[in-house]
Amino acid sequence: PELDADAGEDGPTIADRGVRLALAQPYVEGVGFVADRRAEGGWEAINGLHEDPPQTTAATIYPDRPVDSAPTELSIPDRSADGWERFDHEPVGDTLGAGALYTMLASNGVIEEDDPTEYAHPAVAGWAGDRFVPYRNGEEYGYVWELAWESPADAEAFADAYRDLLESQGGLARGAADYVIADGPFAGAYRLTVAGDRVRIVNAPDRDALGAVHSR
Repeated sequence: PELDADAGEDGPTIADRGVRLALAQPYVEGVGFVADRRAEGGWEAINGLHEDPPQTTAATIYPDRPVDSAPTELSIPDRSADGWERFDHEPVGDTLGAGALYTMLASNGVIEEDDPTEYAHPAVAGWAGDRFVPYRNGEEYGYVWELAWESPADAEAFADAYRDLLESQGGLARGAADYVIADGPFAGAYRLTVAGDRVRIVNAPDRDALGAVHSR
C-alpha cells in the first residue's frame, strides 16, 4: 500500500508516522552503528566507512550484517499486457530496503514500536534484497514488488506481516493469494505469493487488472 499524504484532524496520519520513521532511521541507528565500529577498529574503521559506506540499511540495523554486503540482485520480467508499461527509469525499479519495510509495517500499526531507537524486527530481519517496479496505464497505476529473504522462514514471516497490513486496511481475501481493498487510500487489488525465499506482491486498480500488470 501507498502512504496517505493527507493530514487528518485527529492527529498524525500514516504518512506522518511513516515520514518520521524513515527520516529518523539513519540518526537513530547511526549512533550505535558508529560506536560499535569504533569499538571494533578505532577511528581507522570510521575513516574506512567514509570511503566504503554501508550498502544497505540492514547493515546499520543488524550488527551481524557485514557493512559491505550488497543486496541480492533481482530482475523482474515484464509480463504486462498491452496498455500497461513500466516507468521510464534506469535501472528498472528501486530497492526500498529493510528500513523502509520496518517503517511501512510500524507506521501502519502492524508491528509495535517497542523501542524508538531500534528498527530491528523479526518480520524484516531476514531481508536480503528487493526490487519495486511501478507500472501505469493512462491514469491507472500498479506495481510489482519482489523481495528476497535469507530463508523461506524469513519470507513467510514477512508475508504474514504484509497480510496483516492488508487486513488492517480493510483487505478482504479473494482466493488463495488475492486481496481487495474497496476504498480509502489503499484501495485496489493485491496479489501476494511466496516461493521459497522470495515474496512477490502485485498491485493493480482492481482484481481483473492484476494479471494485466503481471501475469502469473
